[in-house]
Amino acid sequence: MLISHQAVYESGKLKLPEDANILDGSKVLVTIIEEPRVEYLIKASEEMLDKIWNNDNDDIYEQLLEK
Repeated sequence: MLISHQAVYESGKLKLPEDANILDGSKVLVTIIEEPRVEYLIKASEEMLDKIWNNDNDDIYEQLLEK
């Protein structure tokens, strides 16, 4: 049976919640959850906003504003 607990890795040790009742000698499977890098999120946001703001369909509105 698999039981999941969140933990934080600090200074070479996994810090589990106090209520994680794990018996000594238990086998564990550790999965690392990588946080997205801020640079990646900024670049992805810029690319998506560029597609939204810079499109030919909006040119008609720009022409109307010039009149």
